[in-house]
Amino acid sequence: MRSRRWRIPLAAAAVILVTAGLWRLFMPSPLSPTEQSLVGIWLEPPRSGGHAQFLIEFRKDRTCIQRRADGSELGFGLSALEGRWLIEKGVLICRWGSRRETLVPLRAVSGGAKVGNVQLPTFKWLQPMKGELSSLAEDQLTIEWPGGDVDTWKRYTE
Repeated sequence: MRSRRWRIPLAAAAVILVTAGLWRLFMPSPLSPTEQSLVGIWLEPPRSGGHAQFLIEFRKDRTCIQRRADGSELGFGLSALEGRWLIEKGVLICRWGSRRETLVPLRAVSGGAKVGNVQLPTFKWLQPMKGELSSLAEDQLTIEWPGGDVDTWKRYTE
């Protein structure tokens, strides 16, 4: 009889803990002042050897979208690339991919073992795009990429 009395409070506590964990997982933390100043659309300069310029939009909900400035497709039937972003210790981190891939950065790719005539998939961890913020002003952003390349982005106004 005594153990029944504790079932409801224990079940309620478990529901509260699970709800709090899911809330923390799916609801982003508030933006820092540096992150707030990054929100908006930025024009990325063309890469050496490349002719395309890209627009990258950083949103308040920590989602981001990358698309070509001229409106053309990124690839066959792909007009934009979506992801999630944050700034951690002065480093801009963007995880591009589907919603699932931004939460669990894992992709199944062909090339695994073969069983009979069936090619099994293998899994690949997706690496985020990371760049150190060298400077961030109202209308200009300078990022240093691993390998030493430095880009200066301009705030885009339509």
